[in-house]
Amino acid sequence: MDNGSVAGMNGLIIGIAKLRGMKGTCLLGETSGYVVDAKASKAVLESLLSITGITVDMTSLEKKAQDTEKLIETIKQEAAGRALERQQPSMPSKPSNTGYIS
Repeated sequence: MDNGSVAGMNGLIIGIAKLRGMKGTCLLGETSGYVVDAKASKAVLESLLSITGITVDMTSLEKKAQDTEKLIETIKQEAAGRALERQQPSMPSKPSNTGYIS
């Protein structure tokens, strides 16, 4: 890996296996971290199938991957909108009539 990180249980399992002298291969997919990412699952499965020469119908997974991409794009747009709102100075609100002279 040139950059990024392996986090959570995935990182723990790989680290412990190395410390115990175990040899193996781990296929991981890059995710946004916000949702269960079918696109990442599809990428990992494609790599595994390529290595093993096995063929699998991934029509259902492809549909879920497309849905995941749409969901992640929606999350990004909402986050960008909130960031823009925080950057814009808010106009002071008109003082309310409190019913007494101040």
